[in-house]
Amino acid sequence: MRRARRGRILVILAALLLWTPTARAADLWEIVVTNTDGSGIPVLVVGGSSLPDLLSELVNAQGAFTSFSGAAFSASISFAGIDNVITITVDPSTQTATLTFTVLGAAAQTFTFTGGDLQGQLEQFLEDNIAQQLTAFINKINTLSLIAVTDGSPLSTTARSATYVFERFGLHADLTAWERRQVDGEPFRAGLRGRLDTVYSNITTDVGNGSSVSLVPSLEWVLSPEVSIALLVPINYTEIEGADILNVQASLAVPIRVISPSDESPLGLTLTPFGTLAAAGSVDLVSGGLIGGGGLLGTVNLDFTRVRVSFSSQYSVHEGITMRYEDFEFDPGVSQQIWKNGIKTTLNVGESFYVYGTVTYTQFLKDAAVDTYWTPGAGFGFRSPNGFNLTFGYSGDFDDGYRSDQVRFTVQLPY
Repeated sequence: MRRARRGRILVILAALLLWTPTARAADLWEIVVTNTDGSGIPVLVVGGSSLPDLLSELVNAQGAFTSFSGAAFSASISFAGIDNVITITVDPSTQTATLTFTVLGAAAQTFTFTGGDLQGQLEQFLEDNIAQQLTAFINKINTLSLIAVTDGSPLSTTARSATYVFERFGLHADLTAWERRQVDGEPFRAGLRGRLDTVYSNITTDVGNGSSVSLVPSLEWVLSPEVSIALLVPINYTEIEGADILNVQASLAVPIRVISPSDESPLGLTLTPFGTLAAAGSVDLVSGGLIGGGGLLGTVNLDFTRVRVSFSSQYSVHEGITMRYEDFEFDPGVSQQIWKNGIKTTLNVGESFYVYGTVTYTQFLKDAAVDTYWTPGAGFGFRSPNGFNLTFGYSGDFDDGYRSDQVRFTVQLPY
């Protein structure tokens, strides 16, 4: 449905509202509207999960905001318990509007627009300044929000990018690696491995609750016993208190087996350089962007007859990518580094079954709402010598105010 021009412009302005943390699990967004021309209109508080819908009604004085039709007002917009993220004022009698990025604190600027074409002035302001203003805003929000879309929380795009690679090529890489040693005397077979990891998460935070589903397909071309080339394409959908978030990623990795276990030594070492490109978006939360990155993952393992112990460590860099369209420019403002360390112990039960336990520690090396979090896990599975694997497991992300319980199911097929 087509919106009025003024409504469209202020909806875009709301992109500067992106994200922030904490408190009510009822309405993520809250707008407090106060009459400023003495009309005596009572203070109005309206909440919801979709910011564009709320702002469309606000600027057009429709729906819950009809009492402010033709009146001057000041609107304070909050997100998940963070008060007064941005303040917008409108005075129809003087044809004046202001916009203040109050979440930036002492660095906040107030922009004033006057005259008969307020909409055109706001639109020109966005075209001339949106990259600089939006970058500053996102950088601030990502240091505050437990459920930030792009960075700073376990469900953000940067954390997901790091986790997908770490789990596929480090923590749970033995789904691919172990079958190579299961049949004594059988020569190594190069070829293609296909794998699908599916993860369902139940998310509980101080700011709101929700759920998440990830489909993580990957293909690995095993060129030799030492080198593979792999493509990972995770797709994630997350819902938090009625707000929808979509993440899509592509990662290219090159696992290099520097040392392989043998009958003489159980020691193995794999180094995996990788690159990532991720996109995130949420219409309801008016946030997202493109984020590129890369890093290095190292895994050391001790491979015994019945027990395998592995330690993985990964360092990754994640940077926002500016998108441009005509005069419009958008930068998510992300500049993050993530360090992950994990241990896994796998016990063979009989010829084909196994059980495992894991624990991972994740640290954001730059400012983030969730500086560190722990991820314990456990599971069981079935593997065959030809490379077919089935795995079922549990893991959870834990930090103060944040918890995510995840169920994982993995299928690997040899070709």
